[in-house]
Amino acid sequence: MKPALAIAVLLAAAGSARADEGDGALGFRIAFGQLPIGGERPLAVSLAVGSEHELAGKLRGFGEYEWMWLEQDRLTTGSGSRVQLGVRHVLADHVVPKLMRLYVDGELGGGSALLSDPTGVHVVPDGFAGVRFGYDVIPHDARSPANTLQFELSARALYLPHGAGWMAGVGVWWGD
Repeated sequence: MKPALAIAVLLAAAGSARADEGDGALGFRIAFGQLPIGGERPLAVSLAVGSEHELAGKLRGFGEYEWMWLEQDRLTTGSGSRVQLGVRHVLADHVVPKLMRLYVDGELGGGSALLSDPTGVHVVPDGFAGVRFGYDVIPHDARSPANTLQFELSARALYLPHGAGWMAGVGVWWGD
């Protein structure tokens, strides 16, 4: 599936999956890290789009589509797509009235990547555990179509067939 088509399908599904108004968000993240793939540890740079929805209380489910570039010894060695599913839960938060909510969330999930490099095409499953630090801007206009704008820093430990890796990034989400 071409990346643009996959992004369009994800966004369409996210829009139609809402149980009711006010329980979901859309966003994107730019990240980098190192992943153990085929005996090497290339630098991975990625751009992800995602959707999340409230499951119960402070528990949210999310799905992401991520396009990745792999680089070893300052040379681009491959690229590919990854799909991730997971849950996130508020570990701590603090509201500054009429201004913002600061938060720390923990997350767990997994997915699979389809990566292409000089040695061939690889299907690489993974599991991850991570943390998100961020803040929600509380809008002054109650009629705003998106009730919050959320900025975050994230860090994930990834567990792949050839060892552990990591990714860290910055993201923006909007919605409820």
